[in-house]
Amino acid sequence: MTDQATDPTPAPAEPSSEAPALQLRDVSSGYERTTVLRGIDLTVPQGSVTALLGANGAGKSTMLKTVSGLLKAQTGQIFFEGVDVTKASAARRVKQGLCHIPEGRGVFRNLTVRENLVMQASRGGEASAIAQATEVFPSLGRRLGNKASTLSGGEQQMLALARAYVQKPRLILVDEVSLGLAPRLVDQIFEFLHELSQRGVSLLIVDQFVTKALGMADKAYVLRQGQIVYDGSPDELLAGDIFSYYLGTDEGSAPPVA
Repeated sequence: MTDQATDPTPAPAEPSSEAPALQLRDVSSGYERTTVLRGIDLTVPQGSVTALLGANGAGKSTMLKTVSGLLKAQTGQIFFEGVDVTKASAARRVKQGLCHIPEGRGVFRNLTVRENLVMQASRGGEASAIAQATEVFPSLGRRLGNKASTLSGGEQQMLALARAYVQKPRLILVDEVSLGLAPRLVDQIFEFLHELSQRGVSLLIVDQFVTKALGMADKAYVLRQGQIVYDGSPDELLAGDIFSYYLGTDEGSAPPVA
């Protein structure tokens, strides 16, 4: 991670508690010469849970990478708590309180569980961070000396979430956190995400378990072929035909983009 002394990004303005946790205005993004997202408008209110749904290849992971700064926006603006972070580095966004849990177990596999947690803790707060993480996920406490690569898939995902927990972020981007996990572990992880939301952390969740994501969400978006095709209530989306939005058919009774 780049430190502040070598980060060329100008120091950001002060965040506002009155502003949305996240706001995208007419954002387009992609890879090299390929544009994946086109004209995205999206808002995550402070202290809320927002579900981002869509079929494979719709651009969900691309959106989260763009928000976290791993990809640069080609056009448009990204605001984090009212501060324009469109040109800010990924490191700067982390320092401001944004945490991205990527698809595929976002841990350092060659480091121990303890080392993974210490890397995310504030200086002098390492012991407290380990205590907090192992209180939330007790199984990690029994594996502190083990390399992350030796953990089960569920334990690696717990470690990724625990790392996010000890960072004390204000906005967490969660990308397919339940992928490949047993139902019992999925339930445990969603309970943890719900606990975070109850503490006032804002969440933007991408997950294959649509009903679970919508069940804890305050707002929902559906992304299809790089564009938002639904923006509204999770309940209305559940009451309609979600998959008509995924596939672009005319069937279903869910309301159009608000």
